[in-house]
Amino acid sequence: MSNHPTRAIVSTAGPGYRTEIRTDSSDDPGFVLLADEPADLGGTNMGPNPIELLAASLGSCKAITATMYARRKGWPLTNATCTVEHTTRETEGEPKPVPHLRVELQFSGDLDDDQRARLKEISERCPVQRMIEGPCTIESALVD
Repeated sequence: MSNHPTRAIVSTAGPGYRTEIRTDSSDDPGFVLLADEPADLGGTNMGPNPIELLAASLGSCKAITATMYARRKGWPLTNATCTVEHTTRETEGEPKPVPHLRVELQFSGDLDDDQRARLKEISERCPVQRMIEGPCTIESALVD
């Protein structure tokens, strides 16, 4: 995983809530993808919604982190699959339901139980999970 600054430039790009996302960092030209909302919410359903993108970001980061670790160790991991489900839960002491992310991990390959457990542990240290759980500040500025 890179420690280089990254950014996403996001703008509404069409009917409904269709949004174009362009990634950009100092060492690559970036990528373009779409986000949207389902038609029943006024969108055009042309891409994942923002919560789905967050779930995909978490799942891909966990899978990549586990894969990088397994490769460094020379372990026979052939595939890492992360299924991330977003729900809300009633929590004692909270006035409204709180977001909950459940992650199911599947590691394929000739791995023993200790290796699988270690890959789970390592995946929980991925940068996206640390950002979500740890101190992260968001600064918004209005520009011309």
